[in-house]
Amino acid sequence: MRFVLGQKIINFTRGKTTFKDLFFYIYFLILYLKNKCKEKNFDEIVSLGYNCENSQRINNIFPNGFNHYLYTYSYELDRKLFLKSLDELCNIYKSNFILIKENGMFLADEYQIKFHSKNKNDLICKNGEINNKNYEIALNELKSRLKYLGEKTENLFKSDKKTLFVMKLKYTNFEDDKDFIKNTFEIINRKYISGKFRLIIVLEKKDFTPYIDELLKISGEKLYIEFINNFAPDTETLTGGDIKGWIKVLNKNIYKN
Repeated sequence: MRFVLGQKIINFTRGKTTFKDLFFYIYFLILYLKNKCKEKNFDEIVSLGYNCENSQRINNIFPNGFNHYLYTYSYELDRKLFLKSLDELCNIYKSNFILIKENGMFLADEYQIKFHSKNKNDLICKNGEINNKNYEIALNELKSRLKYLGEKTENLFKSDKKTLFVMKLKYTNFEDDKDFIKNTFEIINRKYISGKFRLIIVLEKKDFTPYIDELLKISGEKLYIEFINNFAPDTETLTGGDIKGWIKVLNKNIYKN
């Protein structure tokens, strides 16, 4: 880590790293060192989306890496189909996949979930056409990965591990949002055999302020409602949004007091 920090400083003096990137690297390094000796409440920390922001924040707390599961780096477009996917974790890899040319992600059409390809830079030719050979390689790799991660996630539900599930939820309509929270919790509670889990739902406080009291009524030992100031734009999940708010929420849940 010292070597990486030194390289970051060198890159900053050469104009290859922005001050914002350097600041956040040092911030996350201090955070990691402060947490290093703390005891964790959970064996596994699992992101449920809806996009990569919560995975990026978990990664900030565990810079040496954390276990990836099916939704770790995904983008969920349809809530009802997401709930369906929770019940069909081992079938998602069988979906029909559509390549999104703009970002090199693959859309699992049946579930409306986008996943990152490991070969996105090699999928589109300079003329805008799909490179068929690289497309097949990338698609086969993705299906194999989703098959593995789907089974891994399903096995986690059957395990004796203590797991923290983290979901971010963007405001649409309060009653619909509340129903989605309840439905998500009910599926996890039904599937997680040992019952040793906690689901935290992270919300933007500005949108849910009128409903805070009602939301807190559905909180419990296994379901926590948490608030931050604002989420990152989809294009800035690495360093955007209320990072300090995320860190406060995650630290409070992950580590013992």
